[in-house]
Amino acid sequence: ICNNKTKNILSKIKNIYDDKLYEIYDCEFCSLSFTKIENRISSNEIYKNTYDYDINKIIKREKNWRINKNYSKIKNLINLNSDSFVLDIGCMHGFFLNYLNSMYGCNCDGIEISSFDNTSKKFNNINIYQEDLFKYSSKINNLNKYDFIILNRSLEHFENPVMVIES
Repeated sequence: ICNNKTKNILSKIKNIYDDKLYEIYDCEFCSLSFTKIENRISSNEIYKNTYDYDINKIIKREKNWRINKNYSKIKNLINLNSDSFVLDIGCMHGFFLNYLNSMYGCNCDGIEISSFDNTSKKFNNINIYQEDLFKYSSKINNLNKYDFIILNRSLEHFENPVMVIES
């Protein structure tokens, strides 16, 4: 992300989606760990053809435990209430949005990639849109709408994470 070319190889791992071996690098400048992927598989293809969305329903209790544990680390940094608007980019089933809505009554929206079928997985008071992030964020009624934007385990799925942050 920082565009520094100096890096150390930390490890090698096998990707569960294409069974290839990838090197994990550590940037000496910003300490970010990353992989360099040649012939990148599109996220849409992975999530449309390979990823098991239903497993998330099975492990819902564990996901909710993680949400509670992780949120407790940041809840003092944000001030949410019933007037707050929250956007979760890559929200899947909306478990975290449901948690925030039940705790604070805030207005919750989520975005998922178009190939994700979330029509039967909605919670009350939560909108999950099947839309590209850049199209969604460019709509005039979405500009400056949100008080809190979440990218929990989502940023690494974008081909250009800097563009996501800047948008």
